[in-house]
Amino acid sequence: MATQNYIDSELIPYHSNLTKRLPKYSNHVRIGLDLLRGYIIPEIRNKNFRVKKIEYQSAFFTVPRDISPNLKLALDILCYSGILTGKGTVKIAERKTGPRYMIHLSLMATEKAFSKTKLSEAISSLSLTDYREFSSEDPQIKHFVDDIIESKETCQACGVDISPNSKFCSQCGAKVEQTSIISSLLEEPIAALSISDRLKDRIKGKFPKVGNVVQARREEIMTIKYIKEVRSRIIKNTADEFISG
Repeated sequence: MATQNYIDSELIPYHSNLTKRLPKYSNHVRIGLDLLRGYIIPEIRNKNFRVKKIEYQSAFFTVPRDISPNLKLALDILCYSGILTGKGTVKIAERKTGPRYMIHLSLMATEKAFSKTKLSEAISSLSLTDYREFSSEDPQIKHFVDDIIESKETCQACGVDISPNSKFCSQCGAKVEQTSIISSLLEEPIAALSISDRLKDRIKGKFPKVGNVVQARREEIMTIKYIKEVRSRIIKNTADEFISG
């Protein structure tokens, strides 16, 4: 239960919120997670449930060095948010080498990707040498990469693809409406912060948005019942980190 709660309230929301912090790469953020949960983890699950002489469990996968730059960026962003961890370079097919990634064990557990019923048993059975290798020619991988490439921002006036950070459409000259990243983060509800639900419930009446907390003094936050020096510091620091990225 605690593992599921961490995934649902901390790990996945933090990664998903990167679409606001990194609007230029929002498709990489979203589709990278879809690829992981929709294809990579199920493939590793199949590997773990397959009958083997040595009952290793895996939370690892590799891709070739010559993968699409778009896929590499999507994986790098998953590493940034903590969903993936880089685990060095290993030998793969055709005498090549490729980066090895480990999927967060809590996510593996909640996705039921281990054949072991207890997480502690699965962890003790992990082997770095037991990983699922994905080819750059894998049709499923190519499908997700195509989605990243095709999901570009388009001009609302003429439908032509717009380059990141463009102020005007290169085709028709229409102005591209832009929203300040900081402004949009300040308007986020207090539920977006990585603090306990209990703290969120206590402060949301007086400080419903992240911007309200950022602009408030700690003394103002401490006027709320049960929130004093330590908790007010946690709340302020979390809000400031949310804005700064």
